[in-house]
Amino acid sequence: MFSNIPLIGELYRLIVAFIGLAIVSYYDIFNRRNVPDMLVYGFLGIAIIMNIIFFDWDLAIYSFGFSFFVFAIGYAFYRLGQIGGADIYALTSLSLLIPFVPNGLFNYPFVFSVLLVGGALFALFAVFFFLKDVLESKKKPNLFYLALLIPYVIFVYFFFNAPFFSFLYFAIASTMLLATVFFLVFREAIEHASIKSVRLSELDNEDVLAGPDTEKIMKKYKIGRVLGEKEAMILKKAGVKKVPIYKNLPPFAPFLLIGMVVAYLLGGFLF
Repeated sequence: MFSNIPLIGELYRLIVAFIGLAIVSYYDIFNRRNVPDMLVYGFLGIAIIMNIIFFDWDLAIYSFGFSFFVFAIGYAFYRLGQIGGADIYALTSLSLLIPFVPNGLFNYPFVFSVLLVGGALFALFAVFFFLKDVLESKKKPNLFYLALLIPYVIFVYFFFNAPFFSFLYFAIASTMLLATVFFLVFREAIEHASIKSVRLSELDNEDVLAGPDTEKIMKKYKIGRVLGEKEAMILKKAGVKKVPIYKNLPPFAPFLLIGMVVAYLLGGFLF
């Protein structure tokens, strides 16, 4: 973590990372959040090749070790239906290409800064994305969660009185915390707007089961939360016609791309 590891081939790594995330983002936006498997496998393969071309023992140990950690954590969230498979491969590829913030005080994982910036921007976008559904919904908001504003006010007080104040971090933390309150208060309205019952023939790969009967469906048919070809075949053989899934969700990959650019340009400042 504290050794001086040079990021060999930094410019080429950055170019490949930018192009790869840009292509993944394109499909995430314009192809109903469906990114072709061969594309993400290719992105990962090129990231591995780049480490072979610009080989260094210390860099390779750090890159492959940390990217394995990212993939393992990401896969756990994928099985829970919290993140798309393409996002996992994109984050793993990025960790291989740019494993740590270049020219930092120590080898701080670059992907952490990407998720920090990209996650905050995604949270802000998601609030506006669902705002119309919330305003038009007849579902009652759960005002109990407004109590979370109390610790937020305490956070604001201590943050402004801290010896090291950063407006950037204050903005990021505020966005994440206030967006969390928004989604908890209007959870029923957002879920009602996001959950659709579709025919098995209309399923896209990696659609996620949703609704109050999710656990019952998973247990009854012995399938996971994420629906692939195998799960669709099991449901079809069981005579299931329709399943409730999450639809019309905001894309996440574009915010990884934006987060990467901002984190690279402001790496030292973020640290």
